Amino acid sequence: MPAQEEIRPVRHLTGQIKGDIDGLDAARRAQVDEAVGIVRRHRAVHIGMPAVRPVLPSPRTEASA
Repeated sequence: MPAQEEIRPVRHLTGQIKGDIDGLDAARRAQVDEAVGIVRRHRAVHIGMPAVRPVLPSPRTEASA
């Protein structure tokens, strides 16, 4: 669990970002919302999934082909 000293600056930064986003016009805010949605969907699919290395062809298989 993070300490309050670590949480406080992150909350401050989050507040600044939200304030900046609130200052955008509707079209820009929609672009930001769309980008955030894309990143969240991508992360939801990839978080927790193990990385799988591609299977490389065997040198013996290529030699006989």
